[in-house]
Amino acid sequence: MISVRFAGGKALADALRKLPSERISRNVQGTGLRAAAEPMGEDMRTLAPYEPGAPDLRESMTISNVRAGDDETSISEVAIAVGPSKAGFYGIFQEFGTVHHGAQPFARP
Repeated sequence: MISVRFAGGKALADALRKLPSERISRNVQGTGLRAAAEPMGEDMRTLAPYEPGAPDLRESMTISNVRAGDDETSISEVAIAVGPSKAGFYGIFQEFGTVHHGAQPFARP
């Protein structure tokens, strides 16, 4: 079980609502989310198995925007994704394993 405690959420939401436009609010949220996600991305890069040559799972780790409609986000919500790019699609097989090889988790830890 995972538990998360976040203090100051109401104050943050109020401050975001007071910004002059929704575009600025989304920009501020996106910048904050990217900064908060960078340590997670670094951990994933460190834990991902490395194989010389392209495509390499470790080098495919990205932090990217999730656009409205892609993940049921509304126009006022901001979301990002952390993990392998399309070139690292096989990361799911490394993460969970297959019948031919065991899991080498890099995202879950």
